[in-house]
Amino acid sequence: MTEPQQSALDRSYESIATGEEASFSRVIGESEVAAFAALTGDWNPLHMDSQYAATTQFGERIAHGMLVASYFSSLVGMYLPGQRALFLSQDIKFAKPVPLGACITFQGRVRHKTDSLRLLDIDTTAINEAGEHVVRGRAQVMVLP
Repeated sequence: MTEPQQSALDRSYESIATGEEASFSRVIGESEVAAFAALTGDWNPLHMDSQYAATTQFGERIAHGMLVASYFSSLVGMYLPGQRALFLSQDIKFAKPVPLGACITFQGRVRHKTDSLRLLDIDTTAINEAGEHVVRGRAQVMVLP
């Protein structure tokens, strides 16, 4: 699925406050999973084969965990801080599987700022429609001048 082109926010480091939050939501469906498999070469049947997935503890196909986590790139690059972002690291913990068709909300909250290096430590979470964390972690992002 092709998203309409949208402009990244243009935020200076100084304009971003500790505790500030940003979020957006996406449906993780068949087309996203197929595109991710094609891009990465990860054709694991848990993600691609309904018959196989039905025999697993999940009972159905689930999205690649790294596909879900990859939306943290959109969070950082488009919303918090936006176009001045230089993504340095991302710690990830996978908490729950994401079935195809799930609407996931991606959230970021500035935990800490290091002024001398223009760094943001951002808590990152992906939350399903039931309010459960499916992926969580922490990003370190430099904000370019």
